[in-house]
Amino acid sequence: MSADKTDLKEFIFDDWPEKEGRVILCEKNGWLTVEVGVDGKRFKIIDESRDQWGSWLYVSATKGDEKALLNIAQEDGTRSFLDALIQSLIYLRDSTEIDTKKATKIDHEE
Repeated sequence: MSADKTDLKEFIFDDWPEKEGRVILCEKNGWLTVEVGVDGKRFKIIDESRDQWGSWLYVSATKGDEKALLNIAQEDGTRSFLDALIQSLIYLRDSTEIDTKKATKIDHEE
């Protein structure tokens, strides 16, 4: 794989009326990254890498004005951080969104 960033999948959502936002899964140098694209800018929210014991997840976070990069070591065979995050996001979506449509998926892999 080249050193250039490769967009693997994009999920398009409506940001404002007649504007699109994107959640983008990318790969660069064997690392997977999740980015959010709005107003022509891309913001990285999760980086991932693997070693022989599991995955390392680097998650962008804030607490008030403080910005942080959380380093989560996810060993193979343990309870999944990503699953906990996904389940929380599903609950958030179901609790707050009314009559929304699913995001449109664009798959760049063949």
